[in-house]
Amino acid sequence: MKWITREDNNLDFAIKSSYFPVTKRALKREVIAQFESENNIDENIVQTLTEEVRAIIEKDFAQFAKDDAKDIRNRLSRGETYNQVYAKYLSDDYFDKWYHSFSKKINITLQNYTR
Repeated sequence: MKWITREDNNLDFAIKSSYFPVTKRALKREVIAQFESENNIDENIVQTLTEEVRAIIEKDFAQFAKDDAKDIRNRLSRGETYNQVYAKYLSDDYFDKWYHSFSKKINITLQNYTR
């Protein structure tokens, strides 16, 4: 865990593996710029990719929150208890479903830049 959260390792791993960085610092423009210059990476590609990934994150989180809120309101209005309703959203299965959907969108975007 320490290795992947080190700034230089995290950004290198994220770019080479097409995974999203695990630290906020790895997304900062100055950190990316330094990594680009040290590793001869085209700044325009990284900037465009970062913007596209951020757009996916914003859209994905917003849509999931909207859909979940609607489902929660509907279920509560039908008389289900909070515990019954929230059990779905707190489960590992639900997280895994969201994570795989989200990862797929990010990986498709990243693959467009690695071809």
